[in-house]
Amino acid sequence: MLAGGRLLADRLEYDTASRTIEASGRVRFQRGNHYLQASRLRYSLIENSGELEEVYGVLDLDSSALDLNPAAAPAAALLPLSYWEQLTPPFNAPLASERAEENAEAANTGKGIIIEALHDIKKGEEITYNYGYSIDDFEEHPCKCGSKNCMG
Repeated sequence: MLAGGRLLADRLEYDTASRTIEASGRVRFQRGNHYLQASRLRYSLIENSGELEEVYGVLDLDSSALDLNPAAAPAAALLPLSYWEQLTPPFNAPLASERAEENAEAANTGKGIIIEALHDIKKGEEITYNYGYSIDDFEEHPCKCGSKNCMG
């Protein structure tokens, strides 16, 4: 348990001198409605900061004020350990895939990309959006989605 959350990993180390947590392998973390998977985590309890590599997960903006505040109680109970045992690491899977028939659209804010749903997306449904490459750039970025509206 870590601040009311659960941290699981194939390898977990704690350096008492530097008060640093190192996790590698299938790193999984849940606190409230937030779920993260990564290949590596390094977190300093002294600096209250850390880094993750190859991250995939879900952040719930409605409960983030509680769930991302270690001093507050999480918004939801922890999932049973059996939930995490079923997961396979999606380290090579994209968070969203390119499709001509999208259910989301992307906007570049200058600080990052925001992906917004065009309609309610069901649990387990793949998030898709059109990357918007012009026909002139298509050869450099070929689409292979197989949609009937695909320009590829």
